[in-house]
Amino acid sequence: MFRRLKVFFTFALLSLSFLANAALAESSDNYMISGVTASASSKSAGEAKNIVTNNARRDAFTTLLTRLALSTSIANDASNDEIFDMVRSEQIAEEKIAGSNYSATFNILFARSAVDSFLNKKSVKRGVAVEDSFLVLPVKMVKRNAGEDSYQMILWEDVNEWKAAVGKALKNKSLNNFIIPDSDLSNVSMINQENVEKLEYSQIEPLFARYKTVGAYVLFFYFDDIENKVSITVKNIRKLQRKQVKLSFVNVNRLSYQGLIDKVADKTLEYLVSSQKDKGNKSANSVKLEVQISSFGNWKMLKNKIENSNLINQMNIEAISKDYVKVEVDYSGSDPDIISAFAKIGLALTQKSDNSYLVSISAVSPMQNTQTNIQ
Repeated sequence: MFRRLKVFFTFALLSLSFLANAALAESSDNYMISGVTASASSKSAGEAKNIVTNNARRDAFTTLLTRLALSTSIANDASNDEIFDMVRSEQIAEEKIAGSNYSATFNILFARSAVDSFLNKKSVKRGVAVEDSFLVLPVKMVKRNAGEDSYQMILWEDVNEWKAAVGKALKNKSLNNFIIPDSDLSNVSMINQENVEKLEYSQIEPLFARYKTVGAYVLFFYFDDIENKVSITVKNIRKLQRKQVKLSFVNVNRLSYQGLIDKVADKTLEYLVSSQKDKGNKSANSVKLEVQISSFGNWKMLKNKIENSNLINQMNIEAISKDYVKVEVDYSGSDPDIISAFAKIGLALTQKSDNSYLVSISAVSPMQNTQTNIQ
């Protein structure tokens, strides 16, 4: 009898130990950020390496905040030393040095206790949504000649009534977390007709620091006077994410041009607000994808396809090999069937287990188009 009890208690202790270790491993996985790439050039390779290392740690910390469902703006209040103090270990792979240029890929593990200490120090409350702020750049697209697919872009000019309508709607709705930047010399030289269609996060990073924002929405306004409708191409630019969606508005009530612009501005801002609310619930839709690749170029193409599909809110790279890349995404598609949703953009998903899929095949993905009748 004693031996049976002894065996039972030994088994129970081993089971508890296993469960504790499994829970610890699961917790540690959340704090391991893999595949963070960075590059820089400076006066020397050593100085460039310091810049790259700091940037990689900051990018990794930003990804961690996303996993913890916290605002990425918290990273703006963290110094390089504070982020370094939260790092438990880091691994550098694919290191390249050429003259004064340096690039590398990092796998960074953060210490949970140190992260918790930092968040407490900054008075960050878990489970409480922190509202991010965004730049809003309304761009009016005007056809140069009838029948041609060539447009003049009006951004900062006073004749941009689209910008005026969005500004008025922001004020009426008291949406203080959406900010139209000032038309000063610094901003005009940074964002202009030459680059606004292909803006990258790094190009306007000083603006994010100046206005204390985490990203930008570029709103391209197209008016079709023949079909009497408006389409808005919304480009969302963030540090670890770039998405694009098309909104269409049909003027069924024959509103005046100004009335139509004002109505479209209201509807567009409603979309921006709702997209932020939807993102706050993304953690419940976490999905792991194993993307089959044939080359690094193939991975870049598939990565862009997935990020621009408007089916995910965030992508976290967990592992990279020559045959596959493992990522974690937050599925945000309207179709509850993720396999069907990805099939529509030319990607085949094969379910491995609950919320885990193999991804293969590539094709040109159409931009999502949401149409609304203006009444």
